[in-house]
Amino acid sequence: MTALVEDGDHVLVDVAGGFLRNETRGIERRVAPASPFLLRMLAAGGLIALTQSDPDWATTANR
Repeated sequence: MTALVEDGDHVLVDVAGGFLRNETRGIERRVAPASPFLLRMLAAGGLIALTQSDPDWATTANR
């Protein structure tokens, strides 16, 4: 990734869709999409927020 981005570049990252676009240089690359658990954690506002909002988070990590 460091070869695709330089200081000052504007970058768009779609973690769910699995792509990175450097809008300054016009480069786009497919990347592995984030896991369902990571997407849930981000939507909750982080790991602490997820564990506080969903006491069963460990047993439902892949939903």
